[in-house]
Formats: sequence, structure tokens, C-alpha cells
Amino acid sequence: MNALLQCAKFGVPTDGAEIYVTHFPCLQCCKSLIQAGIKAVYYAEDYKNHPYALELFKQAGVKTEKVEAKGAIDVNGKQKRTLYSYC
Repeated sequence: MNALLQCAKFGVPTDGAEIYVTHFPCLQCCKSLIQAGIKAVYYAEDYKNHPYALELFKQAGVKTEKVEAKGAIDVNGKQKRTLYSYC
């Protein structure tokens, strides 16, 4: 949500943009991403993937893709994985 608010604040267009997030968006964030015109959501971790959010993304033509993370550091300073796509 913060990324969308920063774009709005500084006049950065989001229509047709892609977003990379750590976790699958909640239902409210899903609605905001659709309204902002986001066309693809790439996420590293599942998080309460609400069936209605999945349906809304599908109806809006928003691509959702889980990507693996390796090489990243988690909030506790432990080694995680880096993001890359399964393409």
C-alpha cells in the first residue's frame, strides 16, 4: 500500500505497472492494486491468499505469480533467498 501512496504523492503513474511484494496481497490491498491499474503482482510468500482476491485479480486481468526468493535477508538478519521468476 505504501508504494501506491508514494506514487500518488509524487505523481508517478501506476497504470499498467508491475509490483513486486514479499507476500500475497490481502483482500483490501488487492482491491487497491486493481484500482491503481497494476497489471502484474509478483510475490515471494503466500499469505492468506483469499479466494475472492484471486478471483478479483483474474477478473481484472491482473497476472499473479509466486516467485522464489534466495539470497535475501529476513527481518531477523538470517539469509533468505533471491527473487527470480519461474518463467
